[in-house]
Amino acid sequence: MFLGGRVNKFVTGAAPLSVHILEFFWALNLQIYEVYGMSEATGITHCNTDREWRLGSVGKALPGVETMIAADGEILVRLRESLQLLPYCHRLWY
Repeated sequence: MFLGGRVNKFVTGAAPLSVHILEFFWALNLQIYEVYGMSEATGITHCNTDREWRLGSVGKALPGVETMIAADGEILVRLRESLQLLPYCHRLWY
């Protein structure tokens, strides 16, 4: 029984994890979901969910988030109403 038997999902977004590390934990049935966000966007803008994920990816943009990659490689994110994302993020995992 890992972690008291109640924890089965983790979220990480500080830095990318190696796919090998993700595969190791998933093989132990400890699911790690990578997310992407910025403090300027009040948190998460892209995420994997338990219904839709790909290891090594931060997932799809949340509703109301527009994303572009600039010519110089900079990630550009625009939100319609950033504070409305917070309740949506909570519903993704609960």
